[in-house]
Amino acid sequence: MGNPVVSILIPCFNAHRTLEETLQVCLKQTWKNCEIIVADNGSSDLSREIVAAHLGRVRLVNCAKLGAAAARNAAFAHSRGEFVKYLDADDLISANCVESQIARLADGTNAIASGEWGRFYQDEPKNWRPAPETVRNDLASLEWILRAFKGAQPMMQCGTFLLPRRVIDSVGGWNEELSLIDDFEFFTRSFLAVDEIRFAAGARLMYRSGVASTLSAQRSRRHAVSALESARLATSYVLARDDSRRAKDACADIWQSLAFDFLPDHPDVAEIAAAESKGLGGSSISFPGGRVPKFLAGLFGWRIARTFQSLIHRTGYRAMMLRRKRPNETAT
Repeated sequence: MGNPVVSILIPCFNAHRTLEETLQVCLKQTWKNCEIIVADNGSSDLSREIVAAHLGRVRLVNCAKLGAAAARNAAFAHSRGEFVKYLDADDLISANCVESQIARLADGTNAIASGEWGRFYQDEPKNWRPAPETVRNDLASLEWILRAFKGAQPMMQCGTFLLPRRVIDSVGGWNEELSLIDDFEFFTRSFLAVDEIRFAAGARLMYRSGVASTLSAQRSRRHAVSALESARLATSYVLARDDSRRAKDACADIWQSLAFDFLPDHPDVAEIAAAESKGLGGSSISFPGGRVPKFLAGLFGWRIARTFQSLIHRTGYRAMMLRRKRPNETAT
């Protein structure tokens, strides 16, 4: 395989607070033959200035404010790597991530490399912990998808994977009509174009959580509709390949999870998702939350329990913010 170029493609929108740290982990990869491209999506902060400080080692592509998917596609159009890693501007990867994943694809097999992932909160990557998964080994691509879908806990965040360029050329780029969980549709489509997903132990994605401005934290109606469409497309790809009871059960879990997510903010979206799950035979995934929400779900149904759960969370959040806004008080 020689010494192939790996393109690390980073969409960016007003990410100056985290972008420098993300660029540093890319620049310090043990696989030295990397090109790093930042596609700026109309930032109004200092993001472009941060990239400018690294010109010569990092390339900047300016694109209209059309969303993360469009920015990824613009970066890909300007890239030349034989392998591609998409990475968000607030996430981190281990120094050996690219090298470890390249090693798993060295024999030229028709495969995509995966890796470990885990969360850290705000600005504390030292607190990163690996997330439990059922897909941390080499698997046929359809088997990987069905295991990941089951229980509705698939993590298809883009920085976890390394893709041969020919795979992206064959399936097309990111769907620019989607925003929320666009990675779910893209990677389901890409995985079904290869024979195998190969796991690279030690290749870590450190996923930053707890940032309110990130796309995954958004719950607007547009994002809810995007999630529905992404799920519709991804599950249709899977069921077109395999319409077994197992595949239907796994897809039903995805739909039921979306129903939980979008109630009470978007009840019509939640009901569409619940109907899709029921049409596939229904889901057995448990209601998310602690003992009280689960008890209420068993007593009154998941809709009432979810509404109660959301109310409690929001009340607690508002109380926390009010406490933060109060001036310091001296104990008496």
